[in-house]
Amino acid sequence: MRKIIILILITLTNISFSHVSFCQVKKEISFKITGTIVCNSTLTKEITLVTQTKEIQDTAKVSANNFEFIGKISEPTNAAIIVNGKMIKFPLVNDEIEIKIINTDNNEFEIQFKNSQVNNNLQAYYKKESKEYFDKYKLFEEQIVRCVNDDIKLEKQLSEDSLAINFIQLLVHKYKTTPDKSGLSIILSDLTGLIGTRNHPSEIKKLFKLLPFDEQNGYYGTEIKTYIERSSKILLGKKIDFDFIDINQKSYTINEFKGKLVLLEFWASWCGPCISQIPFLKQASEKGDKIQVISISIDTDLSKWRDKIADLEMDWINIHYKQEDNDLQENFFITGVPYNILISKNGEILRKNIAMAELLELLNQ
Repeated sequence: MRKIIILILITLTNISFSHVSFCQVKKEISFKITGTIVCNSTLTKEITLVTQTKEIQDTAKVSANNFEFIGKISEPTNAAIIVNGKMIKFPLVNDEIEIKIINTDNNEFEIQFKNSQVNNNLQAYYKKESKEYFDKYKLFEEQIVRCVNDDIKLEKQLSEDSLAINFIQLLVHKYKTTPDKSGLSIILSDLTGLIGTRNHPSEIKKLFKLLPFDEQNGYYGTEIKTYIERSSKILLGKKIDFDFIDINQKSYTINEFKGKLVLLEFWASWCGPCISQIPFLKQASEKGDKIQVISISIDTDLSKWRDKIADLEMDWINIHYKQEDNDLQENFFITGVPYNILISKNGEILRKNIAMAELLELLNQ
């Protein structure tokens, strides 16, 4: 699904930017977490703190419902406190942090912050800003799946892409004027997953340049640089050619389809939105004089992949992303499905993630 977007430890959720105020924060050289567990805490004897960067894995004793962690991290990071087997995720910075862990009625845990402006700012992003975006994104996705009118479907898909770009541009504008950028690397790491399938690295680059130098070369900065580097390899106009073997063990090369369009459609048998696009791919495949459709599966269960192809009567070229000497998912930086790359008659990348309605409109010209 497009959201595979997924690359993230924390569930993203969104808000109105006007509600979040960023201010200059005193830079600490270490963190100190002072915490209290509320409700049903008599069973809790110790809790564990871990970070995504693997710098910290520490256990603290719980005494009279209180606990404390002291340590140092080289950069802001996603972290988690583990209580009675439950993982509570939150962003961590070098700061004086007071937290309260509340055991809710359904035996889940939630965390409340005090005395940590940076963490409050990051929590605001996760709970408000991104929630607003993803609520709208989810609504677009639902409308697109249900839509039977090709023109309306195309309009909604283009609006969905614009929504993502506008969201990133707002973040760029906000952080340009923010005195303290602590934690931006965490948000930026999430955003590479968010818009990776749309391949808009230019906005990510703008945010990346706002990171402090040490964060640019840290855990998240390295991931972001990898994203930028890999996505730049599949820019529009880049020549594409590779050899592959299809599901029937027949050998091909992309170059042999020169003279007509080639659609590389990445999908999976378990992906609902992918399945909803199959009727459109059938219509495109019927115009074999203009286009060659190649479905590339990222399935790990090959038997389910084969069964789904038969069930859906996908009678065009089907291949798996893992070829003998080629990982097509990695080569084309596929972070989510459905995703496609349209190759021109001359073998160059013409479009990325073209909407099905737009593709059919192009073929009908």
